[in-house]
Amino acid sequence: MKKPHELIDTYKDFPKKGIDFKDVLGIIQEPLVFKELILKMSASEIIKNAEAIISIDARGFIFGSAISLKASKPMIVARKPGKLPGKLITKSYALEYAENKLSMQIDSIEKYESFVIVDDLLATGGTASCVEKMLLSQNKLVTGLSVVVELNELMDKEKKKDIRSLSVEELRDFFVKNSDQAFRGNQVYKWLWQKGIHKFEGMTNLSKSTRKLLKEHFVINHIGIDLQQKSQDGTIKNKVILFDKLVVESVLIPTATRTTACVSSQVGCSLDCKFCATAKIKRMRNLNMDEIYDQVKAMDQQSRHYYGRPLSNIVFMGMGEPLMNYKNMIASINKISQPDGLAISPSRITVSTSGIPKMITKMADDGVKFSLAVSLHSARQSVREQLMPFAKKFHLKELAGSIKYWYEKTSKPVTYEYLVWKDINDKKEDIDALVDFCKSTPCKVNLIEYNPIGENKFLQADKETISDYRSALEAGRITVTLRRSRGKDIDCLLYTSPSPRDRQKSRMPSSA
Repeated sequence: MKKPHELIDTYKDFPKKGIDFKDVLGIIQEPLVFKELILKMSASEIIKNAEAIISIDARGFIFGSAISLKASKPMIVARKPGKLPGKLITKSYALEYAENKLSMQIDSIEKYESFVIVDDLLATGGTASCVEKMLLSQNKLVTGLSVVVELNELMDKEKKKDIRSLSVEELRDFFVKNSDQAFRGNQVYKWLWQKGIHKFEGMTNLSKSTRKLLKEHFVINHIGIDLQQKSQDGTIKNKVILFDKLVVESVLIPTATRTTACVSSQVGCSLDCKFCATAKIKRMRNLNMDEIYDQVKAMDQQSRHYYGRPLSNIVFMGMGEPLMNYKNMIASINKISQPDGLAISPSRITVSTSGIPKMITKMADDGVKFSLAVSLHSARQSVREQLMPFAKKFHLKELAGSIKYWYEKTSKPVTYEYLVWKDINDKKEDIDALVDFCKSTPCKVNLIEYNPIGENKFLQADKETISDYRSALEAGRITVTLRRSRGKDIDCLLYTSPSPRDRQKSRMPSSA
């Protein structure tokens, strides 16, 4: 039986000169090959993790519908202009040779939260990106992209694979196929995850020929700390450079008894919270599992170097909405908590979300062991919508229901993160609404000191208001703490271009 890639024809100079057109239709003319391909695609984790499939006009429909049938997932279509009736969401995208538009029916996606995009091939990524942007504009989760050409390694044969995308079993298989011993895979895996090495040359218990073999086949897309600033209160802010030169921020917060890492999950953010600096940066992509892991590893090394103790706690409270990067967030937590990772217990990890009810329910159903924090900021629907416009789609009643379900399934009280602003949520009715909301499910409240982002609209509430909040919560037998802003004397590193001298001074210690 032929392989799928053997049935893909290439037509040069089509539809215009300079374009090599990949025709995948030969696959469906071989039923056994087509069946095998669909079985493989349907069994992938990104298909399993999505509620629904979105197929792209037109050849994506062929593969999407077959996967939909096999995986028992509903299929929604993204079509070219003039092909769909009803209320639509439409966006433009660029092709290798032209510009076009795609549309989706809004009511077809409303009842689902997570989607996988299915298409025949990936060229510029324009169509897939277009669909993703449409979904994100509706506050939907994209679990991944599944394409025929990528699955059969026709994308870029010269492109090296990130070695950290392989499991230990896959590494063992790689060495066996290359006439070496399987245990080499275990050695490499330990270097990558436990020791955090990011150069093959540093794997000193491997022979030079083995390291050369790895360099020929793989890369290590490790993060870099471009700039590090330390506050007077001990807080460390890291400007983190990713392999594609995009930037995120991570923060290490020390106290007398613990060190906490605040970790980013996205480059930018797809939500629209008015008071958040990250919301002003368009979402560019999700962080990979290893990029999230690397942030934690780097801050564990910083904690040991500066404070003489390992990292004690992790909070997903950096850039991005972690529940909009669910697959990679979960994978990173699994790796962080494993003995062959950092062996940090899930009980010391908190995921802070803006509040996406269906994803909170999903976490509960998935049996996660970490804690949950919700950025609430108002228990009045109208006020919350002003602060967080995406909340129009997720009513407080729905959020409260998902949190109640979370507690019933996990027995873990939720933490509400709550900023108090002057003339926004500082009235008695705001306080009373929060107390009532908190009574529905065991919880605690963190009243947070606001760190201004340069807009006069959002001003820290006066001390009397904070005191009123605290007194009312305590009277309602609700645990409440007041959190002070940390690291106020240092910059937001995302917009800082250090001098060479500053850059050198801020480098990680040699153990990093």
